[in-house]
Amino acid sequence: MLLAIDCGNTNTVFSIWDGTRFLCTLRTATEHQRTADQYFVWFSTLLGHHGIRADITDVIISSTVPRVVFNLRVFSDRYFGCRPLVVGKPECRLPV
Repeated sequence: MLLAIDCGNTNTVFSIWDGTRFLCTLRTATEHQRTADQYFVWFSTLLGHHGIRADITDVIISSTVPRVVFNLRVFSDRYFGCRPLVVGKPECRLPV
């Protein structure tokens, strides 16, 4: 499953895509001080509340708040074991 994270100045939105549809979309306030562990506690608690077991295999991040990207990368690596694709970084080659 794909976890798509869209980090804006006001809110950060997490959406889970199973290949055919979005299973869940969660929203939290954007705070640059939030740690990877705090993201995980928030995320896993809400998934449990919605009864969703998400086996995340891929993560993509878009952000207008560069200070948040580091902890979102750590969140992805630590809890899902995958290196996220970060839109706008040199290693992200999308034909946009």
